[in-house]
Amino acid sequence: MARHIIQEFRASVAIRAAVLVALAIWLGVLATAVAVDAPARAYGGIAFFLLFFLVFVAYYFSMSFTVHEYGLTYRGATEFMHVDWDEIVKVELSKLPLGGWYVTTKSGGFVLSSFLKDAAALAELVAARAGLMPQRA
Repeated sequence: MARHIIQEFRASVAIRAAVLVALAIWLGVLATAVAVDAPARAYGGIAFFLLFFLVFVAYYFSMSFTVHEYGLTYRGATEFMHVDWDEIVKVELSKLPLGGWYVTTKSGGFVLSSFLKDAAALAELVAARAGLMPQRA
């Protein structure tokens, strides 16, 4: 594969659909609460869950990792990070409960979430481009 080909990895359709459905459900709960004239205290809980799932929708719909000839670029709802290939020191399976891969850089590290579509392929691609081999369990 040529180094100049740009590849983008985004959250899986399943996780994006799940958070979107949860948000839609809570919008339905709000509509029902308005229709039945629910007590005022009910709206606080509904607002909490609407905001909660709205944040997750924004996070998972905007999250992407882009692999290009200059390195790896992460773009999220409120953040942006670029890592050059020579900055990556290690790629290993994460010990976090939801898995994924932990990428160690010269200035810290970050997790390639298992919620990404083709997360294993991304981890292997990052390791290969950085001149490393991923650690397997």
